[in-house]
Amino acid sequence: MAAPLTIEQLIANHNIGVNISDAETLDGHPIDDFSLKGHKHAASDITSGIMSPERLPTGTTAAKGIVQLNSSTDSDSQGTAATSYAVKAVKNMVGSKADKVHKHVPEDLNTGTFSVPITANSNKEYTKRQIRNVILSTATPTSTVGQDGDLYFKYE
Repeated sequence: MAAPLTIEQLIANHNIGVNISDAETLDGHPIDDFSLKGHKHAASDITSGIMSPERLPTGTTAAKGIVQLNSSTDSDSQGTAATSYAVKAVKNMVGSKADKVHKHVPEDLNTGTFSVPITANSNKEYTKRQIRNVILSTATPTSTVGQDGDLYFKYE
């Protein structure tokens, strides 16, 4: 252990970053009790205190770092992170929607207009209310045109 130095000696000989007004409380301590001005520490050496956010790296899609939390469900920011609230809200929205390609049972189709041509299923249940294929043609029906249950009208 080195011999105790006065605060004036520390400041003069070792470029220590202290105020001379602190001399009464620092005087007589060995040089090993002090660190040189501008010294560095590894992040793992910092175990308490408050670090300024400006000193931390910003998180991106390519690098770890800090990001701001965001509860919005319509943000396109790559500099913020979704909260569990936002994730659950999106999950609930998706869970209440049907897949783009899906099917319905006939009972679900009870109003509206079809926006594309449809073809009815072939069947011989003539007493039930249902969609029928209606064919209007000047040609005579053949075995390859139409199916059971279709309505075929020949006109001139």
